Amino acid sequence: MHKDYYKTLGVNKSASQAEIKRAYRKLAQEHHPDKGNGNDAKFKEINEAYSVVGDEAKRKQYDQFGFVPGSGAGPGAGGRGPGGGAYNWQDYSNVNINFEDFGGFGDIFETFFGGNRRSGATSQRRGADIEATISIDLIDVLNGTEKEVTLSKWISCDKCKGSGAEPGFGIKTCPTCKGSGQISKATQTFLGTFAQNQICPECEGAGKIPEKKCTKCAGKGRIRESKKLLVKIPKGVDNGSIIKIVGEGEAAERGGKAGDLYLHVSIKGDSRFVRQGANLLTQISISFNKAILGTVADVPVVGGSIDLKIPAGTQPGQVIKIIGKGLPYLNTSKIGDLLVHVNIEIPKKINSTQKKLLEDWDSKKGWF
Repeated sequence: MHKDYYKTLGVNKSASQAEIKRAYRKLAQEHHPDKGNGNDAKFKEINEAYSVVGDEAKRKQYDQFGFVPGSGAGPGAGGRGPGGGAYNWQDYSNVNINFEDFGGFGDIFETFFGGNRRSGATSQRRGADIEATISIDLIDVLNGTEKEVTLSKWISCDKCKGSGAEPGFGIKTCPTCKGSGQISKATQTFLGTFAQNQICPECEGAGKIPEKKCTKCAGKGRIRESKKLLVKIPKGVDNGSIIKIVGEGEAAERGGKAGDLYLHVSIKGDSRFVRQGANLLTQISISFNKAILGTVADVPVVGGSIDLKIPAGTQPGQVIKIIGKGLPYLNTSKIGDLLVHVNIEIPKKINSTQKKLLEDWDSKKGWF
């Protein structure tokens, strides 16, 4: 049974070392066997309690685990229980073990049992995913495109077709783990001796190995090479979009499923435009007299330019919308718009003739 040493000494768990010492001295004098009314058994309990909680290091272990390994507080190095027999899990039902100190339940089970709580051979492992970046222009967003990407990655061995076995040879059960994919290793812990399962180093958890290893891939079933891949980029893709290509990641060892490729799309900037979703913003500048009279201006669009009719009386900062001249919405037939911000240029200097005309116009503006 778990021993409450604080209760034995008659102090709280939060008691200071000085308080524990005073309580011990008082009880030791009271129950010392040399006294007429002394109690030998009680005196031993008091000394056992003080030997643990009176020592700061042992007290810390006791507070954490409920006992101190190697002391009378719990199982010793031989892993024996209170009654002299082997410990089982019931013996720890009242022990306060903080599993967070081991990283949680997953880590403590991994420590004791190898973390691999599956029976039988490890299933074929999947190849790793790959991330890469592909750069495109704004015109590619408008029309969609195909881009070639070169990747350095693990690919399936063409000689053994990914099996890891030399052509003409087969696959056999791993003799080290007998096909389980795991080996057992005895581990001594403060809770006693445990059988710890580990991934078999011979077959790496597969449970099977080649009868003869492929000479090209050394039995791995894969080789590292550069591979060119043609990637289709859809219309309307946004900057930072991720395109997933299934099965184009790293090849797995010995025929496992390949990982996936994740392409991050980077769109090159175009100083003429600001993108807002599928809409584009641009700006043009016209003279103040053309703003008054109206004009036709050359306006940039993705991939070229168009003529835009500027109506008479256009105001500074006015925005003119050109429908359907933006970018496509992703996975739809809808197209965004081009929003043209009109700047009106005011000359800083004018000649005398221009000044006279403006003054005449200004004096007569009341006639209109």
